[in-house]
Amino acid sequence: MSLRAATLVSVGDVEALLAQLETQRLTAESVREQLGARLKMGLTTVAPAAPSSSSRSAGASSSSSSKATQTGSVAAMLGEIEVSIRDVKAAIRELEAEKEKLGAARVAAQTAKDADKKRRAPAPATPPGTKLGKFTVPAWIRGRSPALLVATKDGEAVQTIDLAKKDCFVLGRQAELCDVTLDHASVSRQHAVLIHGAPPPAEIAGGAAAPAHLLASSSSSS
Repeated sequence: MSLRAATLVSVGDVEALLAQLETQRLTAESVREQLGARLKMGLTTVAPAAPSSSSRSAGASSSSSSKATQTGSVAAMLGEIEVSIRDVKAAIRELEAEKEKLGAARVAAQTAKDADKKRRAPAPATPPGTKLGKFTVPAWIRGRSPALLVATKDGEAVQTIDLAKKDCFVLGRQAELCDVTLDHASVSRQHAVLIHGAPPPAEIAGGAAAPAHLLASSSSSS
């Protein structure tokens, strides 16, 4: 019995089939015990007919032949049961392996789903005063504007960042210190930080308010 071509879409399907096979195995083993007991006892003794001098020899021969026939029949049935038990056990082993694979696949899928959910989830708010390398998060940081930051190279987009996922993003050359890596000689390791919020007018060049503000590093060589 081969289950390789079977369509088993869930662990529940496999467990249901395993339960059926286990019932078949127990039934077959019960029948095997009964047949084995019959063979061991030499089958049921046939009651002898009334003895007579003329028929005793023929009756004994007939009884012996009948017993041999019954013994051969029971032995054949026992052989078939043994084959059936062997096939059921092989099927159970195959299904157990399939169940293990499906279980591992389900765990892997859930792990990937959780990781993706975590990756997509917005980052927690950044408290004012938090040090981001050389930058300090200002007191006016608040909210998150729905916007995308698209990084391009030679006129082609190479990276797109959802700015609503965090309230501040560090831009620079060193990947370990930055949310957005800018690989260019003119860019410092921590070149600038993009912060959601509205700084006081005195801090805004030209006095124009904006939902997000870019704080630049004082030195581009660091």
